[in-house]
Amino acid sequence: PHRGFDIATYMKRGKGRHGDSLGNRETYDSPGMQWMSTGSGVYHAEGGANARGERMQGFQIWINVPSDKKLDDPRYGTVQPKDMPVVKVSDNCTARVLAGNFKKAIGPFTTVQPVQMMDLDLSSGDESTEGSLVEATFNVEEGLDTAILFVYEGSLENLNDNNEEVPQFSVVLLDASDKERRSIRMRTKSVTSVMLFAGKRLNQEIAWQGPIVMTDDIEIANTMSEMRGGFFPPVCVDWDYRRIASKPKEA
Repeated sequence: PHRGFDIATYMKRGKGRHGDSLGNRETYDSPGMQWMSTGSGVYHAEGGANARGERMQGFQIWINVPSDKKLDDPRYGTVQPKDMPVVKVSDNCTARVLAGNFKKAIGPFTTVQPVQMMDLDLSSGDESTEGSLVEATFNVEEGLDTAILFVYEGSLENLNDNNEEVPQFSVVLLDASDKERRSIRMRTKSVTSVMLFAGKRLNQEIAWQGPIVMTDDIEIANTMSEMRGGFFPPVCVDWDYRRIASKPKEA
């Protein structure tokens, strides 16, 4: 069960499969994504689309939403690779835009709170240029004040001219509230992939219990009471969504 936040599963390798209480049943290839604005509540399940031993790589991202939007009706979307915007950042650097805006591309993950999410791939090109320096410079979207970079493959020789290597699996928190500091410059000599997560601070209280993200403990208690009483989720299909055989035949 989920309530009170937005969530995306982005697969870089392997396949994703999803089913939920809204009646959605989807399988998607990589690099692809499924996303939910969980709102007032969703039951869902993921997995089972890959053969035993097949390598998978992906991310699940949770995004908090304003307190007055936490009980909105839930929404869902699936994004196949062909529908994911890919934008050239510089020579030998591309950005897959998951959410937000970048160079007129709009990411398909429609979040409640403004965010910018991109998967950036940097490569030195063909074998003749292997080991040469690759540089990419871009700006965090206007109106956002916090940015996180996660170097999940390879490493960065330099970030924002700080003359320090950023090794694989590093997480870098950046202050994007100052217009003069919204630019991000990355340099590498290796095949490197970096996730950008940028957003705007909500500055509100968080009450969290397992898969439920609310604003206070009373809201958490009310959610648990709904689950025990069989009133969760309040919005769902009128057939047994746990059994695909129960899904009505489409006209």
